[in-house]
Amino acid sequence: MMVQHHVKYKELHGYDEIVMMTMSDHKLLHQKLRREQKCNIPSDELHKIAMLAHKRTQKYKHGTNIYAKKNVSCQEFCKTMMPYVGHREDIRYNLITKQVWFTFRFCSYGGKELFYIDI
Repeated sequence: MMVQHHVKYKELHGYDEIVMMTMSDHKLLHQKLRREQKCNIPSDELHKIAMLAHKRTQKYKHGTNIYAKKNVSCQEFCKTMMPYVGHREDIRYNLITKQVWFTFRFCSYGGKELFYIDI
């Protein structure tokens, strides 16, 4: 499966530049950039910029994403809590049925595992 990777962002560089790569190569690239600390933008700010850039792509504008087809509005929040640990919240609202979904999760990256304690 091919995915779009933003090399340049309009908000940071003045224009968008996208390259296509496989999903596995895309994941490895992001792990490498995090490991080498080549990205000095806070993850929550980068996530906002990436979502704005995604909405400017032709794929999004032509309504090929699943949310546009299902009349679902989606708001995503992402923040790095500590090294290799992120916190993500998704709020989805169906404009037709008026249903609301809320998802909250912690995620790890860089090949690290999250440990948990049952309380």
